[in-house]
Parts: sequence; structure tokens; C-alpha cells
Amino acid sequence: MSVCSLCLKTPAVANNVPKSVHKTKRSTKPNLQKISGILVCTRCSRTIKKYQS
Repeated sequence: MSVCSLCLKTPAVANNVPKSVHKTKRSTKPNLQKISGILVCTRCSRTIKKYQS
């Protein structure tokens, strides 16, 4: 399962709702990057880069 190691962000689940209101499930996964061997989301990686320099 894709989970950010720092903020514990997990995949989100929602409904696709067209004009006919026929709901179907959809999921969005966080954008994970490997930095120093750990999986972090892009928001956390930006924060890490901010405090490294």
C-alpha cells in the first residue's frame, strides 16, 4: 500500500458523479518519491528541501 512515511498520507477514495448521478468509486494515490531510501509525498519532500539548505 502506498503511504507517506512522514505524514501518513494514504490513497483517497471518492465517487465519480456524472450528470445522471450514477456513482462509481474512484481512488487517487499520493505522489510518492524516494528520498534517502524512504517514501515521502511531494509536499513532505518540498518541506525537507526547504529546511536542508
